[in-house]
Amino acid sequence: MFNLIYANMNIDDLKNVFEKEFKDYIVGIKLINNKSAEFDNFEFYNKELNEYLNSRNFKLYKHQAEALNLL
Repeated sequence: MFNLIYANMNIDDLKNVFEKEFKDYIVGIKLINNKSAEFDNFEFYNKELNEYLNSRNFKLYKHQAEALNLL
């Protein structure tokens, strides 16, 4: 079971804990480099919804906007 203590661990400590506690369930661990989040604009059909989201400075991630554009 995931413990909130894990949220404050650095990646190396977290990796070590997971390797020990979940070794019977882990096939492999691959660490990937992080990258900056990419945001994109999307306009919903509902004007009020757009105004509300803009007032909250709500942003969609690029992949979310792309998915909505496919609908």
